[in-house]
Amino acid sequence: MSMTKKPWSINALATEFGLDRRTVALRVGQIRPAGKQKGSPVWHLADVAPVLASKTVPAKAKLPPQHFSAPPGFQALDDLSNPVDKGAAYMALALVYRVEPVAASLAIGCGAPCEVAYAMAKAMTFALMHGATEIGRFSELEPWASNPDPDIWDLEAFEKVDWPNLAKAAGEPVDLEAWEAFANLRLNEEEAA
Repeated sequence: MSMTKKPWSINALATEFGLDRRTVALRVGQIRPAGKQKGSPVWHLADVAPVLASKTVPAKAKLPPQHFSAPPGFQALDDLSNPVDKGAAYMALALVYRVEPVAASLAIGCGAPCEVAYAMAKAMTFALMHGATEIGRFSELEPWASNPDPDIWDLEAFEKVDWPNLAKAAGEPVDLEAWEAFANLRLNEEEAA
């Protein structure tokens, strides 16, 4: 019989260690989860037991940086030490990575044709990237304060749009090539104006 590591939720860890769930969440918050179950993070007991069993770790203790490993697409956070900078950068990355499918779905939901939804999705992504950069620079937040154009965006982390499903909802065939051409034409007109 082979042994496998069991994933533990915050509730299970709180019960096992006799701690409040909020205390467990604070203590394990900077330790990378082993995965997710039902949409919630789970950890391997061996990874979190030292932090949870220690009587000397106060609830709001700062864990050493080696306990935090940014998820894929968020590696730029690893270079930031200030928690405000890290939080602002995380929010910027999370919003930009998610905006394309949201913008496309909203456009289709409002009756726009797929080519317009495609262009809107691309435009919103670039607009949010630009907005995050401007706010970061103006607020003197890292990584923008030290580099006006930091290389923080991971192309693999952008959420994908389910174009076949949206095209079906719009009653159109999928034609990514035509939509891309339309978007390039429209967005380049905007830049020229």
